[in-house]
Amino acid sequence: MRELTPAAHEVADLASHYAPPDARHLRMNFVQSLDGAIAVNGRSKGLQSPADLRVFRTLRDVSDAVLVGAGTARQENYGPVRITPEGEAWRARTGRPPEVPLVVVSQSGGRGLDPDRLAPSTLVLTCEAGARTVDSPFERIVCGVDEVDLTAGLDELAARGYQRLTCEGGPTLFSDLLALGLVDELCLTISPLLAGGVPPLLARRPEPPAPLHLVSVLQEDDVLLTRWAVG
Repeated sequence: MRELTPAAHEVADLASHYAPPDARHLRMNFVQSLDGAIAVNGRSKGLQSPADLRVFRTLRDVSDAVLVGAGTARQENYGPVRITPEGEAWRARTGRPPEVPLVVVSQSGGRGLDPDRLAPSTLVLTCEAGARTVDSPFERIVCGVDEVDLTAGLDELAARGYQRLTCEGGPTLFSDLLALGLVDELCLTISPLLAGGVPPLLARRPEPPAPLHLVSVLQEDDVLLTRWAVG
């Protein structure tokens, strides 16, 4: 058994710390309270801290695309994915495109997404049934007949050059991706709050329980920023 503190060192270059491998890689990013809630009054903002926000932005900076469920995009009032100046420099230095598109997973074909808030480059990952019923100003990637085929969807994104993805939820999408064995890493910020454990990180219990392996722990004030390899 080892004590992780007080032995510590500063991590000045977050982009290098969180840079994904040069291969297909899907990480989930969540913030939760100490008792397991991922939202306060329906929004994750009540759990965020300056440290968590920096990591949130860094994960976007180093990704090829950001994946999110339609319900989370609506609930959290998503807008364009904005890259920080540090991220712009990192992307230029590593030969990455300057723009990081948002990919919204929507069974309904993108119903309820606000074209005035989201960037024109937004992609909607949907199924044939959803694509038939809703007109959308966004380009749609159709995978699956009555439900979104997430495996085929990620294959299509990778074929388009979007191999390294950060998924920002929600719990249903996380559960689906985990059940399919598509998640490589969980970036989980532990906020020093007791908020009541609803809603939880996962919409349903994985069977069997998914094993995780600790990759790193960062700490700022009383906030813990953890990385876990899945499987």
